[in-house]
Amino acid sequence: GNERTAYLYDPLHPGVLKLIQNVVEVAHAAGKKVSVCGEMAAEIEFTLLLVGMRLDELSMCPIAIPAVKRLIRSISLLESVPIADDALSMTEPEMIRDYLNEKTRHVAPWTVELFDSEEIPA
Repeated sequence: GNERTAYLYDPLHPGVLKLIQNVVEVAHAAGKKVSVCGEMAAEIEFTLLLVGMRLDELSMCPIAIPAVKRLIRSISLLESVPIADDALSMTEPEMIRDYLNEKTRHVAPWTVELFDSEEIPA
């Protein structure tokens, strides 16, 4: 990436999320799967959002897999869709981030330690 413009990118910017949602809707209508690969998929606080947006696959660094997998197993799609819908209706990335952090802590209290540390425990 470009170091001079990297600060402009926020994966929780409403425009980015709406773009992802549009891709999911169009791809699914065409019978295609949608995957997210990289940092966004590995961020535990984004898991409920991505699952609720009906992404089909998340690809991430191996160290993030156990925590993300555990969170996915602790919530149903029916529970995550309203969380994603609420997040998609928000207008500020920080509001979305705070909301997702709160919902993640509520659904999976064990994630509190993840928000308070820099590393994802295996």
